[in-house]
Amino acid sequence: MTPHRRLMEKHLRSLRQYVSGLVLNAGGGSEPYRWLGGEMINVDISVSPEVDLVCDLNSTLPFRDDTFDTVLAISVLEHLPSPWHTLCELNRVLRPGGIIIVTVPLLWPVHDAPRDYWRFTPDSLQMLFRSGKSSSTSRLGGREWCWQTFSTSWRFRASCDA
Repeated sequence: MTPHRRLMEKHLRSLRQYVSGLVLNAGGGSEPYRWLGGEMINVDISVSPEVDLVCDLNSTLPFRDDTFDTVLAISVLEHLPSPWHTLCELNRVLRPGGIIIVTVPLLWPVHDAPRDYWRFTPDSLQMLFRSGKSSSTSRLGGREWCWQTFSTSWRFRASCDA
């Protein structure tokens, strides 16, 4: 396991208390994070034994409104051409009072080329989640790693303009 993966798993374990009920793991791929808890549905664009449902996060998700108690988007938004659209869809399927946990890189080398579109600052995430009631932002890693990646965990419903 790479040092980055080890740090990411440690960070996610600290958020385990917020993962419960029916959980949507958006873009989970071969890393379904089922150990976080809840009844998890892992969706991804690629077919894999760990994927429960193949779907495109750039499209309308095949779930009813207010379906999930918890939504995870772990290191996925940077790979989407329109992450704001995906966040609106994740918001649509999140139950009122539900929790969304998002991790994104800030400074990290290009990866999964050619589909690596974005880097997110705290300001850009606050803009995307502008009407949230509460949030928690934390850097992933210590002094050696803080320039490599940035992890943000937002615990509220995203806001989508019509």
